[in-house]
Formats: sequence, structure tokens, C-alpha cells
Amino acid sequence: TMNYVSAWGSHSNFVTFLGDSGVIGFAAQVLIIVYLFSLLINVIKASIVNYKISKKINYYDSLFISLFSAYAGVIFTGIVRTYYFNIFTFIIIALLVLIYREGKQSRSKNNTN
Repeated sequence: TMNYVSAWGSHSNFVTFLGDSGVIGFAAQVLIIVYLFSLLINVIKASIVNYKISKKINYYDSLFISLFSAYAGVIFTGIVRTYYFNIFTFIIIALLVLIYREGKQSRSKNNTN
């Protein structure tokens, strides 16, 4: 029975990551997820304020929310399966940060005009 466990491991990327990197490494990964959730909350708040003022929907806000929903699906599959640590996950994270920054810059340009 022990050979099976060591050969195949866990079916969750997060449990495997916790075992490989320990509590500090796992906490770092969880902080990345919490940071991205905080960006989502900021985007939603800014989108609501922007819509109330100008009755327009910011393209970057919509793109961020859409891409974040894909990221949430990847998080879920990382919990129940082993799809979280594929290269596309980190591409999604990078795109989320870039889109957030572009959206923030776009909102600040629109507010000054």
C-alpha cells in the first residue's frame, strides 16, 4: 500500500504543494490567490462606480471579470484534481495583473477627461 501512495501521490495540487513546500510555501500560494480576489473586488467596485457616473462599462473591467472566472475554475480543478500548476495557470495570473493595471490606468484617464 505504501508504494501506491508514494508513486501516485495526492489528487489535489494544493495538498501536494503543501507537502512539497511546507506551510510557508503553501501560504505564499494562498496569498497570491487572496491578492487576485482582492483585485476582483476592487474591479467590481470601480466598475459599479464608473457605471453610475458615465453609464458605460469599462472594457478592461469586463475582461478582468471574465478571465477571473476562468481562473476560479482553475482553482477549483486544482483542489479536486491536478490541473492548477500547469503553465496556463501562470499565464492567466499574469494576464489578470496586466489587465488590472491597464484598467486602472484607463479609469484614471477617463476620470481626468
